[in-house]
Amino acid sequence: MTLRDQVDLPAEHQIVLFWALKESVLKAKRTGLRLSPKSLRLSVDLSAGTAHVSGRSSWESRFELRDDHVLAVSWPSAH
Repeated sequence: MTLRDQVDLPAEHQIVLFWALKESVLKAKRTGLRLSPKSLRLSVDLSAGTAHVSGRSSWESRFELRDDHVLAVSWPSAH
């Protein structure tokens, strides 16, 4: 099952959510787009508003959806 199958949102909202989560991690890492967003993998819990983002390191994220907008913040995972 793909991430898009797991997250029950319209496709256009999924794209914005996934991008916001990846962008949040890239900004927190201070790499910007020097590190490809494609290198990050997401695990999303839509009902809890949380996500785990992995790549070379692991990150935790919280997000909030409001209409067509997403607020996301990420920090290094404790484990």
